[in-house]
Amino acid sequence: MTLTFQNIHALATKGIGFNSSQLFLLCGTTKPKKGWLSRLVGTEISETGYDQIMSMKGLKRSKRAFVPPKPTRFSSWSSLANLG
Repeated sequence: MTLTFQNIHALATKGIGFNSSQLFLLCGTTKPKKGWLSRLVGTEISETGYDQIMSMKGLKRSKRAFVPPKPTRFSSWSSLANLG
């Protein structure tokens, strides 16, 4: 299925927005950069993927089937070690 503004907004919880699991599955990150929603419009997603994201609408973290990995505090240090 092709994502549109309407079906992307249908995934959000009214007055709250998207939870971290939904963002991770849509964008690959829990903190997307400005303009992420516009960049998603027109991209393809499977029906099962869309249904999975829709099923997370409004759920608390403890109730979600998928919880994105939390970044570690020192995750960027490994990239700095490769510069030397």
